Amino acid sequence: MGERSGGVKGTSPPPHPPFFFQIIPTAVEKPLPSTISSLPFPESFDNFYYERENEFTVSALRSIILNPSHYRIAVIFAPAGMGKTHLLKACANESLNLGEKAVYISSLRILEELISAYRERRKPNFEFLRGSKVILIDDIHILKGRGFALEFLARLMDKVESSGKILIMAGQGNPSQFSDSPSFKTRLMSALKLGINPPSRKVREKIFISACKRLGIDPPRRLKDFVVENVINPRGIIGSANRLGAYFEVFRSFPDDPSEILGDLVEMEDPFKLFGRGKVGKYLTAYYLKMKGKSVEEIAGILNCSRASVYNYIKRAKEILQKDEKLREKMEGRKLL
Repeated sequence: MGERSGGVKGTSPPPHPPFFFQIIPTAVEKPLPSTISSLPFPESFDNFYYERENEFTVSALRSIILNPSHYRIAVIFAPAGMGKTHLLKACANESLNLGEKAVYISSLRILEELISAYRERRKPNFEFLRGSKVILIDDIHILKGRGFALEFLARLMDKVESSGKILIMAGQGNPSQFSDSPSFKTRLMSALKLGINPPSRKVREKIFISACKRLGIDPPRRLKDFVVENVINPRGIIGSANRLGAYFEVFRSFPDDPSEILGDLVEMEDPFKLFGRGKVGKYLTAYYLKMKGKSVEEIAGILNCSRASVYNYIKRAKEILQKDEKLREKMEGRKLL
């Protein structure tokens, strides 16, 4: 990352720089390049398609921006491609419409600034955060294992609570992954925790049709059905439209076999459809996912729970299946037993 401007030549900082204790009061603060994205964003709540599966999350975020009297800190946990960034930027636009200043920043930029400041023996420059009413931080999962960066977020959460600002963060996984920073992990306990569920078939169709219209293509019904039935991730649905658009541009027709160019985007059907979202449904879904080859870490991300909970769910599922013949037959029908 370049030679240090201060310190002993030939030495390098530890992997987790204790930046809070290495501040040089006389150092000149440097601005962060390309940190804040320009507002407004094209993403909004109006073009985030959802039904009841994500109604609570969208309503909660809107409420935080419009009336932050009860909740000022929220965190969105969801797998990649589900729309976390879209919702963060929608919050930024909503704030802008209210005349409030908002800032959207990636966790990677925060990490780069903290490390750069330590190497250059200067104070980290996050002055732009002070003038913003709404702070939106994306991809916090990349800070896993970076205790010094998580400590920064923990202190930021304290500042937000005392200053009347709003902080909304987003990332993959779940809070248990931040065990290397107890202070940040415990502060997450008091934050409003939100998730993004897989979109319904109707929503998937809306996403696909919208993406196709943007590209100026109109795929035949068989291709629409293939995408809507087999591609669950919103980003994958948009990617399907992009691939079909590129194919049409080259061949002036659409592929006879959609799996030819879309096969890698096909996902397992929503497991919650099989067993429901209740307590027993979670137990059986965890077991189902494990039998389908998912790792405990992946299951924890899908169910939005800790690894320990996944092990417990699987154990409980086995106990239930031993006693319930109908459920056992259902599992056998899925060729899992």
